[in-house]
This record gives sequence, C-alpha cells and structure tokens, in this order.
Amino acid sequence: MDVENTVLSPSSTTPRERRFTLPDGMELAAKEWGSPGGVPILALHGWLDNSNTWDNFLPLFLQNFPPNHLHIIALDFAGHGRSAHRHPQAEYQLFNHVKDVIAVTNLLGWQRFALLAHSMGAGVSFLLAATLPSRVSHLISVENLGPPPRDDARSAKALIEAATFHNTQFVNQAAGRPPRRRIYPTLEAAAVVRAAGSKRMPLSLDAATVLTERNSMHVDGGVQFTTDQRLKDPTPHGPTPSISRLLFTGITCPVLVILGEDGLFVPHPQEPGLPQPPNWDNGTPRLTVITLPGAHHLHLEHDTAPGTVEAACNWLKDHPLNIPAPRPRNAKAPVKAYKL
Repeated sequence: MDVENTVLSPSSTTPRERRFTLPDGMELAAKEWGSPGGVPILALHGWLDNSNTWDNFLPLFLQNFPPNHLHIIALDFAGHGRSAHRHPQAEYQLFNHVKDVIAVTNLLGWQRFALLAHSMGAGVSFLLAATLPSRVSHLISVENLGPPPRDDARSAKALIEAATFHNTQFVNQAAGRPPRRRIYPTLEAAAVVRAAGSKRMPLSLDAATVLTERNSMHVDGGVQFTTDQRLKDPTPHGPTPSISRLLFTGITCPVLVILGEDGLFVPHPQEPGLPQPPNWDNGTPRLTVITLPGAHHLHLEHDTAPGTVEAACNWLKDHPLNIPAPRPRNAKAPVKAYKL
C-alpha cells in the first residue's frame, strides 16, 4: 500500500480529544482518530508513554484506508498522559488496565474491536484477547510477545524487591521525606531527560519530545512530569509459565507481532529476565512475527514509522478490517438452563 501518495482530508487525520468517566469514577483521556461508525480500533501505549506514541504512525496508517473506514481511540492509561491517577490505595497492576479497557469499549458501544498496541499496552491486549476472545477481532503488537511468565525464582525475587521498596517508602514517609518531583526549565530539557531514560529503550529527542508534551505540565519555575510515580513501583505479581500457556491457548483472533532489530527481544532473546514468547503450540495458529529495522519505539520514530505502518497494512491485506455487523435491536441473550 502506498503511504506517501494517498491524500486524506485534514479532519480524517487530525485527532480530537476525548474523556471517559468509568463506572468506578476513574477519568481517562484519549485521542480520537478517523470517523465514528468506522471499524473500531483501540490503540494502546507503552509503560510511561501516552497516546502521543501513535502520532507518527496513525496519520500514515489512515491513508491506507477509504475515508471514514476506521474509528480509532488512542487511550491514555491511568496514571499516564492526561488521564487521572489511581487512588493512593489502588495499584497499577496489568489487569487493572485490562478492566479499564473493557470499561472504555463498553462506553463506546464496541462489542468487537481490533487492538493496536505497543509494549505494555500490548501486554494488556494479549490478556484481553485471551480472556475475552469474542471481543477482539485483530491484535497488532509492537515490541511485545505477551506478558512474561515468572517462574518460582523470579516470583520470589519480585516479592522481596516489592517488600524492600515499600519498607523504604514507609521509612521515608515517617521521617517526613516525601518524594520530590523535579522541575525542568523547559519542555526541551524535560525531553532530553526522557530521551536518556533507558539504554534498552532508546529514544530520539524528537520522539521523546512528542511523548513529553502529553506527560508534563507547566508549573512555577518550568516544566514537571505528570506521570504517576507509582508506575515505577516494583510489582510482586505475574503469571506463572503454566498459567501463561493456559491463557494464550484462548486467543482466537489473528495476531501480528512486530519486533525491532534493536528492540527488547531480538538482539539477546535468551537474556535472563527478558520477556520470552508465550507457548502458542495450542493457541492461535494465525500468529505472524516479523522483525523490522528499529528499536523499541520503531512505530514512533520518524525514520522507522513508515516501515512499521507498511508491515501492518500488508498483514491486514490477508486479515481485512471489516465493520462489525450490528447486533439485532431485539436480540436477546440465550437463556441457559440450570439444574437445581
């Protein structure tokens, strides 16, 4: 598909801001692309990122489809971007994000939808596709092979790390040493820090600026990150290998996994602690894994986003995105008979 020569009206490729109030009161922000009534797609970002992660991908992606054919909601997870933070007593567990995604799609009236996701967002997507397979029509995962299983040794280590971390927090709070939020003189200065945040997940300054714009706010003296710092807390929870195998056998939709040659998975696939592919032996036979030039954010970087879009669109030629048939207005759920 030609992503350079197709021209759409500005309204088709200009996002609109959306907000969703979930049943539990949580407020989530999102960016809406395309046209309501089109094929529903939920776009999910990675850890510490936000919906701006799709700003270079989605305009090119939309050019490959007729006007009004797609309706895309790029969500800010709780604690990220312009969404609210969770209650102080609530945790940022992966399945809590799954529950939020279910709530948003229910508010939109989407009974069946496609998932386009990066990194942590793809981990959420794999769990959703495994637990509610009838709701998910397609899954495109960028830089994620599914939530990594934890064996007994890793689970024990995670519990120790979490307990040690929270003990230190309690000591600091008792001593009157609250966590500090650094103030940067400019947005550019904050973006420089974001770009240098991880050697395993490098970002160009341009890409870091795109993400920082939605993960920060202006305060007295400069710019401050708004991301909930509790997102960095260690988590003691994770699926065991056997649970992972059982979960992923439930995925029925076609799945495309796009990995970067310099991403988290390809250079050292057997590195200890690195996420490993789930057991697909009895799971989805329609799994496609491809490797492209680029690093962990290959969908966001200007030089690699076009190739990522092209790969996704070529795969979709064999797995077309069709508008779901509406449910009959008078349709009723089948009545189940129970023996007392």
